[in-house]
Amino acid sequence: MIAEFTPVRWRSVAVTFGVVCVSIGGILGGVAAALILPGLGWRWLFYMGGVVTMIFVTWLWFVLPESPRYLAERPDRAAELDRILRRIGHPDPASAAHIPLAAGEAPRYEPMRNLFGPALLRDTLALAVAMFSGMFMIYLMFNWAPTMLNSAGFGLQTASLGLTSFNMGGTIGAMIASLAIIRFGSRPVLILMAVIGAAVCATLALLPISGGRNEAAVLACLGALGLFASAAQSAMFAVGAHAFPTGLRARGLGLMGAAGRVGAIVSAVAGALLIDWGNLGFFSALAALMLVNALGFIAVRGHVPALGRKDALS
Repeated sequence: MIAEFTPVRWRSVAVTFGVVCVSIGGILGGVAAALILPGLGWRWLFYMGGVVTMIFVTWLWFVLPESPRYLAERPDRAAELDRILRRIGHPDPASAAHIPLAAGEAPRYEPMRNLFGPALLRDTLALAVAMFSGMFMIYLMFNWAPTMLNSAGFGLQTASLGLTSFNMGGTIGAMIASLAIIRFGSRPVLILMAVIGAAVCATLALLPISGGRNEAAVLACLGALGLFASAAQSAMFAVGAHAFPTGLRARGLGLMGAAGRVGAIVSAVAGALLIDWGNLGFFSALAALMLVNALGFIAVRGHVPALGRKDALS
């Protein structure tokens, strides 16, 4: 929906910001939990979470516009489409009022199998692999990095600060990446970010940290890992929004998300094994995941093209 309502030159920024808001919501949720739990208990955390969710659902029911592409295939809703196009600054709403259909013809439906047809199969699989490896890496960090750092001799405060650095780096890096995509296109930006992420993981694997040594270097590397590796996963959704046609965009992005969730599930089991291998095994596995991530970005054909300096600034 964000992709459909955003001009092409700002689409990567808008989509990436939408994804980054998940992390921002997680941060705000953690702050809310810290305020609610001591005084009201855990039940009130769920009460308030449910109430806030229902408030947003009610608000969206009234204010969220329908997909312009969906409306364009339904001439009887042309007036609604005209209002939406005027709101988003379309120069001539009447010219896009509807897509002509033959008499008795129903709006065209894109079946799910088209994601695996000749035109989209490569992008579908490449983005799924990239998302699987990326979410595998992120959830390994979320769930197991604090435990690994603590077992290496770092205090709980340092372990928590390391994860915070990772999250902050991911949020900042995602927005920087979205702006870079406008200027240079998504292919070089995401490949470079994944490769740098792999290099940072290799550095962490080789860094002597037993006994809590090199704390500053560890924190700096974790921030860099978020800045490049984690941020690339958020920016990837902009690629999916571009690679999949409108009729399949929601299902294509949903398939990417599902592949990422599978990676998150597998990471829970894999982390229990990797944690016994110390920082060498743990971060070497992360480096391998980021190289797979880079290969997925290399394989994608439907990358967001560079707009060029003049178009990007206009």
